[in-house]
Order: sequence, then C-alpha cells, then structure tokens
Amino acid sequence: MTGETFVATVWLGAKLSVFAVLLAVTLPLIGDVSRWSLVLAVAAVAFVSSWIQTGRLQRGEGPMRFAHVRR
Repeated sequence: MTGETFVATVWLGAKLSVFAVLLAVTLPLIGDVSRWSLVLAVAAVAFVSSWIQTGRLQRGEGPMRFAHVRR
C-alpha cells in the first residue's frame, strides 16, 4: 500500500467513524430506530464516500464487472 493510499484509507475510516457515532447518538433522540437502520445508513454512506474519495464519480466509472468462470 502506498503512502497516499494509506492516508486516504485512514482518512475515510476516520470520517466514517465520526459519522457512525453522530448517527448512533442522533437517531435514538428522534425516535425508536432499529440497529439495522443504523447499519444500513453507515454502509450506504461508506459506499458513496469510497466512490467519491477514489474519484470514480469524476471519472464516470461504473461498478467493475467480472467475467464468469465457465467450467
């Protein structure tokens, strides 16, 4: 892992951790929220954040497609 990739990975992890803490504290104040709602919200933000951080949105790339292995 290069230094730049390592810094980007740590930065993304820190941002996601802060978001998860804020969400975990804020959502119960709004009402009765299940733990799965919290997990899904953090997962969705993590997915979008990783695409933004890696520049995939600016390059217009879609998901990587893999050819199925035929046996």
